[in-house]
Amino acid sequence: MKILKAISIILIIAFLAIGCGSSGDGSGNNGGGGNALTESPQGVWHGTIYSYVTELEYNVLGIVSENNVLHIINVDTGIFYTGIVDGSGNKADFTVTSYTSDGSVQYVHMTGTKAISVQITGTITPRYILLFKYNMNGDNGTLTLKYNKAYERHSSLSTIDDVWTMLSGSDMLTIGNQGNMTGNFNFIATGCLQSGKVSIINSLYGVYLFNIDVSDCGAWNGAYSGLGFVGDYNVPNVPNDSLFYSISNSSNAIFVGYARL
Repeated sequence: MKILKAISIILIIAFLAIGCGSSGDGSGNNGGGGNALTESPQGVWHGTIYSYVTELEYNVLGIVSENNVLHIINVDTGIFYTGIVDGSGNKADFTVTSYTSDGSVQYVHMTGTKAISVQITGTITPRYILLFKYNMNGDNGTLTLKYNKAYERHSSLSTIDDVWTMLSGSDMLTIGNQGNMTGNFNFIATGCLQSGKVSIINSLYGVYLFNIDVSDCGAWNGAYSGLGFVGDYNVPNVPNDSLFYSISNSSNAIFVGYARL
């Protein structure tokens, strides 16, 4: 399995301080199972993951869509998690897939190892905090996520209809007024291309569904699905000036950030 993260860790941590308070659903999985949750985990989240084994703590960024699809990126190590939040009442109990990064170049984490299944349990307090514990082969600890109000912005194709440039490089992305998107991934390989579609999940909330085909990228070729949102990173006092999305399939994961050109 491979994971690639194309954005400066420093840039992401700066963004986290703002607003505090294939095809399918974007999970890279097919379907969800009888979800009996009565408390909603949906939102844009930031926080930390702490290992009882290594006694190390890292910063994480999370997105949970309206259909409970979860994406989490460890912005310090590049480890990526995806799955569907399940459970009963306000108690979460579900499994995610972890794509483990095993190498890095400036701003980029790539060449991941085999994906690992991770069990997540804990308590959901909607639009405030997610207090989770994780357990996987050889490691266990806590995952604490605090709500970010970027989720409460309405989503629309007109919001993201623009030309974007990668925050940590020169690659370009164009999104049209119908959600069609084209761009390059030269940071993966020269001539590498992305194309696909951005869709609205629920216009009342600020999370988007991405379905992307990657081509001319060797082992990275394939269909990906994932989630994204817009934020206020690049220009002070200018809303929705940056775009972040994470996509994955059964082999690879990519996390990338853009600014409006």
